Amino acid sequence: MLVSLPIPAFVAKRDAFMKVSDYIFSFPFARLKTYFREARDEIVEANLSYLRFASTATLVLLILNLFLASRLIRNWTPSVYHIAFLPAMLVFSIVTWLLKNKRGLSSRAIMVLTVVFEVVLYGFVIAIDTIGSPDAPSIFVQLVCVALPAVFILPPWISYGLVGCAELACFIMTHFKNPFIAQYDVFQLFVGLLFSICVSQLVMSYRLDTYDMRAKYEGLSVRDTLSNLYNKRAFYEKAHAYLERTNPSSTCAIAFIDLDDFKAVNDTLGHRAGDEILIGMGNILSELFRPNDIICRFGGDEFLILLDGLVDERIIRRRFSLVLDRFAMKSRELAGRKLTCSVGVVCAENIDVKLDNMVAMADIALYEAKHAGKNNIVITWTTSLSN
Repeated sequence: MLVSLPIPAFVAKRDAFMKVSDYIFSFPFARLKTYFREARDEIVEANLSYLRFASTATLVLLILNLFLASRLIRNWTPSVYHIAFLPAMLVFSIVTWLLKNKRGLSSRAIMVLTVVFEVVLYGFVIAIDTIGSPDAPSIFVQLVCVALPAVFILPPWISYGLVGCAELACFIMTHFKNPFIAQYDVFQLFVGLLFSICVSQLVMSYRLDTYDMRAKYEGLSVRDTLSNLYNKRAFYEKAHAYLERTNPSSTCAIAFIDLDDFKAVNDTLGHRAGDEILIGMGNILSELFRPNDIICRFGGDEFLILLDGLVDERIIRRRFSLVLDRFAMKSRELAGRKLTCSVGVVCAENIDVKLDNMVAMADIALYEAKHAGKNNIVITWTTSLSN
């Protein structure tokens, strides 16, 4: 016999079920992907800092625990795993402190170092709590399993994979323990795994929320409110950071774009139409250039672009020809008339680049493009911008 629920009750139960399902299954993969991509340098610095602290703190706590155990526990002697644990943590501590001021560390290298540290820490703690102490209850394994996924910033599949493998290894190693003690360790294992997942989820959610909030406020300070491109200050900050990474062998190009006779547009069609045209140009540049290029509204009707690693003149000319064509079509659509723009580009290949010199030369190239009749592209080269 089928029992049917009243429609309102059924809808309420369905909505509640959907909310629970969304919470369980809709892990914020898109936000995580964005976070690990855009905050890569920040994550590298944070993980290296956490590695220094964790390895040094583990070394100090291990020495302290060995001292206290020998004084407080009758007839206690350290196992071979306790002794081997000391030089392992000492090596990690030395390595991480040596890397403190080193620049240019890759995110992959730091991730590998973090994973190796976790594997070593899990391995020694499991050995100490099982084979090294067969007649004593586990003390450290679950503490480490809860702490490590929350401390280090790793993709969830790596963090949960390491915890899962650690808990499985611990379960297998309990067979070497006193059966009476082992049953309590197995119970702690399942409780520790659940706590580890919950704490890790909460910490990651907090990190994502904090990052999103900071990105929102930073966006207000670095983005031009009209075009949604970087503003002038943000361009110089990001361009200087780029050249710090790539000098003294930088390969890049700087392009200046100016909208021809834009003042006449504001005078005849009004500032609202002018704003729409500036927004249209911002959209065109965002669509035609790569995420690693630095694009800004330099001020008024001028735009500035740093092209990362692109100095092929044919590709540059073809790319900016598309800008001219798209802008002409967009302006006809928005203003009812065809508008043009001029472009000046300066390229540098494998040299020590000074940003101010590069921008000044791009400005000169832009002047030449306008002097040649506007709606033009002038590309120049430089061999040395270090003076």
